[in-house]
Amino acid sequence: MRILLVAPHCPVPADMGIKTHLGFVLRTLAARHQVEVLAFSASEKEEREWRGIAESWGFRLRDVIPLRRGWGLVAERLRAIVAGEPVGVAHYRGARVRRSLAAALAEQPDWAVVDYYPTLEDQLLTSGIRTLLLPVDCYSLYYRRLSRTAPHWLGRLKAGWLSRRFARWESRTYSRLTAVAPVGQVDAAELRRLAPAANVRVLPVAVPAQAMVLRSGRPRVLVCGAFWMPAVEADAIEFLGHWAEPAAELIVWGRGGSVELQAAVREAGGRYVDWVRDYDGFLAEADIYVYPQRAAAGLQTKVQQAMAAGLAVIAAPEILEALEVDSDLAAVAVDSAAGMAEAVHDLLGDPARRAAMSQAAREHIVQRFDPELVRATLTQILEETHA
Repeated sequence: MRILLVAPHCPVPADMGIKTHLGFVLRTLAARHQVEVLAFSASEKEEREWRGIAESWGFRLRDVIPLRRGWGLVAERLRAIVAGEPVGVAHYRGARVRRSLAAALAEQPDWAVVDYYPTLEDQLLTSGIRTLLLPVDCYSLYYRRLSRTAPHWLGRLKAGWLSRRFARWESRTYSRLTAVAPVGQVDAAELRRLAPAANVRVLPVAVPAQAMVLRSGRPRVLVCGAFWMPAVEADAIEFLGHWAEPAAELIVWGRGGSVELQAAVREAGGRYVDWVRDYDGFLAEADIYVYPQRAAAGLQTKVQQAMAAGLAVIAAPEILEALEVDSDLAAVAVDSAAGMAEAVHDLLGDPARRAAMSQAAREHIVQRFDPELVRATLTQILEETHA
């Protein structure tokens, strides 16, 4: 088949869940089909990265379009507000986008695969070409949860407004696509409720199980999150306020940690890490993985990777629900910071339980998120709806 992939960002380096997902989909499609990519970039460096992987991954790079900026971006944002669309689409709109997309669609590919919501254009929905959208979240669900957990009232108010706005957009847009494939069952169920006529199919994030490493010595606890998000950072700071485990090494890992967060880490006797080059190796050196954020939908790649590495994971029920973890055998679901700190204490005192959770976590990943299973699902989605 001939496939046009519209991608909002380069999948390398794979330092975010959305890049991990896009990279896997692109490699899978390019290995089996004739793929052209209409790409966007935020910098000259990202454009070079796009051009660097095109040949090695086996796809044709049709165009690399710089993200919209300046007054043009302001005008597109206003247009999106008036049209009732997510404001984020403004970065990915403009005359060059329309020209490139029109030229690509005129060649009548068998499928137009669109990764992430901002690149969606009316041209795709009216072209008659089969369209597959790969949203990383049910956005209205994510913002609805954030409206309850944001640390400040203004953030909660904004999240509530965005939740209603996304719900209207998702309900009227998704049913116009041939297929919509969110990454998890929770998001799929919400999208089916919003857009009953939509063909909603789940395409999980593929995560391979890692080799288990048996560690000895002082237990190491990782506390992780995307700390540039205020709600995520607030949850981490609250957890650190309950930390009282001098026998364990505490490492807080994640981008965007503020001065306040780093001070809380030091006060708890831990170490803050912004970036690691070898993420798999970094995980392999840990024993317990704590993910204290409560607002969640869609991608939970960091938690998947921790489970794949055989760590004992402690996270909020909403996080684990998205990964189909329905018991405490593979991970511990806790809905409060104090409860998470207590769960860490219990696991530190029970090495046998940690070992059992490690094995169960890896098995859970293999059973649901193994790359071969996800490849088969993607193939099935394309073939079942191909005339």
